Amino acid sequence: MENAMKIILDELAKVNANVLKLGEQIGERLNHLEERMEHVEKRLDRLEKRLDRLEERMDHADERMDNLEDAIKALDKQIRDIRITLENVTNPNITIIAEGHLDLVRKLEDALRVENDREIMRIRLNALADDVRRLKERSAESA
Repeated sequence: MENAMKIILDELAKVNANVLKLGEQIGERLNHLEERMEHVEKRLDRLEKRLDRLEERMDHADERMDNLEDAIKALDKQIRDIRITLENVTNPNITIIAEGHLDLVRKLEDALRVENDREIMRIRLNALADDVRRLKERSAESA
């Protein structure tokens, strides 16, 4: 029985050694797994930081888009106001000025026509005066 006990103890020692060896292997694997988990956590932290920065940039882009929309609305209002002013004030004023200009042009044409008639009369008068002078000279020569 002693022999059987020794065999059992030897076998228990082997089992114990195998359990210890397995425990070491499990410990190494757990350490390796912990290292990998730490690496994954670090990567997740970096990813989280990048996502935070991206979110900040998107918020900034949203603010800029809101500002652009407000600016476009303001410009649309200004354009609408300018169009209304053109239709209600500027265009009628241009029409009034154009009508007055046409009247002035007609009056100027009438005045120029009278002036042209005067010039033609002066030219004729000068021609007639020259004819009279020549006739006087001829009559003085023949007398």
